[in-house]
Amino acid sequence: MINVKLEKFEGPLSLLLKIIEAEKMDIAEISLAKIADQYVEFIRNTSDIDPDAMADFLVVAAKLLYLKSKALLPYLFPVEDVEGDDLERQLKMYREFLEAMKHLQARLDQKLFMFAPAERKLWKMIGAEEKFFAPPKKLTKEEMVEVFKQFLVSKKIVKLEEETIQHKVNIEEKFPASVMLCWRK
Repeated sequence: MINVKLEKFEGPLSLLLKIIEAEKMDIAEISLAKIADQYVEFIRNTSDIDPDAMADFLVVAAKLLYLKSKALLPYLFPVEDVEGDDLERQLKMYREFLEAMKHLQARLDQKLFMFAPAERKLWKMIGAEEKFFAPPKKLTKEEMVEVFKQFLVSKKIVKLEEETIQHKVNIEEKFPASVMLCWRK
């Protein structure tokens, strides 16, 4: 997502969307024309344009335009605007997708992933309960030792205090339930 520069906001377009969605900024105060002009300028100055990023911009821009038209012309949108609820749901889903993408990218950057071999997928597809360990073919013994060491270092070892537990008996354990019912009355 590109960074936009406006009178009341400067930063990524996705952040602007979050702020408006959280109702911390009024959409009517935002100049969508300036955002569009900045994006056109960005496209003119960039030789390699990512189609996915362009599609993301167009989706967010279209939704911002819809929200602004709804805010400025509320009489055109009936109270029972199902499309508006759908738009809010889509914006929320878009935000969750961006968060998931960041989380997955962080995991990929740390190389914290493992792919199941095709045989394991086949066992799962047919519903077999076969359990086995099948590391990647190129994995060396030294790499496995290093990964295991990293795992051990990442885990905290907690020493528990040794304590004798004393058995305490309450009156409900000593008397049958029927006697207790009579006693409470």
